[in-house]
Amino acid sequence: MVQAVTPDDVADIMRALVAQAKAGDIAAARLVLERVFGRVTDTETLERIETLETAILARQEDRAA
Repeated sequence: MVQAVTPDDVADIMRALVAQAKAGDIAAARLVLERVFGRVTDTETLERIETLETAILARQEDRAA
């Protein structure tokens, strides 16, 4: 199946999805943005982890001081 799809096919499909998204197709917009930037929940989870890590490091530095 993968051999039947060329890189040009993928590029054409993405261009069509982007065009649909620009025309107001919310499902197409969501798909394009999720593929480009990742799912919102993934991003939110990473931000929360970074916030927690920063807080933990700050506490450890306060205790060491």
